[in-house]
Amino acid sequence: MFYRIYWSQLPRFPFAKVKNRPPIKESDYRINSSDFRLSHQMTELIKKVALKIGLTPFHFYFASFATFLARCLGVCDIAIVIVNANRTDAEDMETIGYFVNMLPVYISLGASEKFEMIAKRSRDAIATVFSHSHTPNDIINQQSLFQVAINYRKVSVNKTSFANDGEIEWEGGVAAGNPYDLLLNVTTMPDWTYISLITQQSLYTIANNALLLNWYTSTLEAIVQNPGIQISKCSVSNESAITKAKELGQGSRIEAP
Repeated sequence: MFYRIYWSQLPRFPFAKVKNRPPIKESDYRINSSDFRLSHQMTELIKKVALKIGLTPFHFYFASFATFLARCLGVCDIAIVIVNANRTDAEDMETIGYFVNMLPVYISLGASEKFEMIAKRSRDAIATVFSHSHTPNDIINQQSLFQVAINYRKVSVNKTSFANDGEIEWEGGVAAGNPYDLLLNVTTMPDWTYISLITQQSLYTIANNALLLNWYTSTLEAIVQNPGIQISKCSVSNESAITKAKELGQGSRIEAP
């Protein structure tokens, strides 16, 4: 019930196409998707910083996503649902079926708080939620209401070989339709990390979606460089984007006759 009250007040980004969320039909999950590939150097740096704070890379991406939302929307309470498909029991490995659970995680953030403190609190909140992850969603009477989700996957190989018939190299993926305002997909490969941000077409344009992904990756870069940064001081734009915006704002020079 708490999440239902909280999410009724979740603001949209100021450039949203509509003021009120339109109803979404299950058969019409139209989405925008933008993707970005983090370099091997950036992937390893995130692992290193996460380990130093006492986190896993997943905790780091989750906390950075919460920081991004708090910074951009000016909110101090965030509920992000985790897409959980872990098969922790041996008997599950021989079973074919739908194993995905949606696990809502609530985290409170202060504008003056440092990221590393938020990250540790996120880690603890996630651990608590996962301790109850065996309960199937289908038997829960009161479902939580959420608009933001994160899906984290770790892939152990970049390529799959087929004997002497060649191999398939994994380069990306096609996002499935969903009803959420925002969905962050993070797939870690041995040499790089694939990040995609998905939004509802009813709320945002593809240009809006690309901008949001750029803001998130800029936030990620700022946090990696300084995990002790305060939320209010965390930049969502890098220097090149700021310079480009200034140039566009100035317009073209015209010589007077």
